[in-house]
Amino acid sequence: MATQKDTLSDLMYSVTIDSNSKGSSNVAEIQMDEFVAVLRNKGSDPVAVEDACYGLARITDVHADEAHRRLLTDEALAAIIDVMREHPKRPGLQQRACEALCGHADKDTLHSLGPVHTAEGIRVIISAMRNHPDHAEVLHKACDALVKLSRNDGSLQETKKATAISAVVAAMRKHPNEAELQERACAALQNLSCDDIDQDIPMARLGGISCIIAAMRHHPTHADLQDAACSALWNLSVLEDQRDKENNIVVAMNEGAIGCIYASIDNHAASPAVLESACGALLSFCSEDVTARTEVARRGLKPILTFILSREPNLPADPLKPLIKSG
Repeated sequence: MATQKDTLSDLMYSVTIDSNSKGSSNVAEIQMDEFVAVLRNKGSDPVAVEDACYGLARITDVHADEAHRRLLTDEALAAIIDVMREHPKRPGLQQRACEALCGHADKDTLHSLGPVHTAEGIRVIISAMRNHPDHAEVLHKACDALVKLSRNDGSLQETKKATAISAVVAAMRKHPNEAELQERACAALQNLSCDDIDQDIPMARLGGISCIIAAMRHHPTHADLQDAACSALWNLSVLEDQRDKENNIVVAMNEGAIGCIYASIDNHAASPAVLESACGALLSFCSEDVTARTEVARRGLKPILTFILSREPNLPADPLKPLIKSG
């Protein structure tokens, strides 16, 4: 007699082989229903529940192309969130569940979760991070899911940004050498640093800025990390609240942000994304802080001016060339 585990193994195998077949969307719907049934069965073995979460993550992955894009149903999302609450101490299950939430929220489909599932999803993700501080993979996938979920306008109305920031900062401090985790954490802080007139963004007070800059120093060759980190610093220097904005810049300057940004430009001169976020952060710092202007002038204007010319080809180059040369 086939066990629940055997049935799940066969089902997950079929997720892969059926991905490009005719009517694969219908196949995915059937597969999804079977995985959800496992999650909803209170008598399911926890290992089977973990496998079912993995299966749901595979559905969003295998069917990620536009032709076969398959989003999780409301029932599937609710089931994932429920099992995360029911099995808080199982790191493997929490990791797979975060993968499923993340896959569903990928490719600008985030709005499909709706505000309730988004807010609830963020809550269980933060709980997973708190319950498994030593599991880098759990934290990595949790940060990845948090990146996607925190893009949704209004998604943090019921979940204070400070709580999410604290969880991300704790993960970064615990695992400074995990490059992929650090990159996803920087990306999460980038989203969490976006201005919101209804909430404070206590990034500096909670240690977010120091963690961002520490990540830049520890992983200087990781382009995606440098892009996310510079983008977060840029966001934090353009807040509506003047006091918060000035404080963020002062804290970042004291942590050595300017030097890290210049290093990022030097290491990733061929990356348009890094150059844009790095130069954006530098220009924003300079527009708000005299100390930043002094340090940038000392280090040289060449990277900024070169970037401006690359983005604005119609600008007259002759007046800028002496500055670039001197920089």
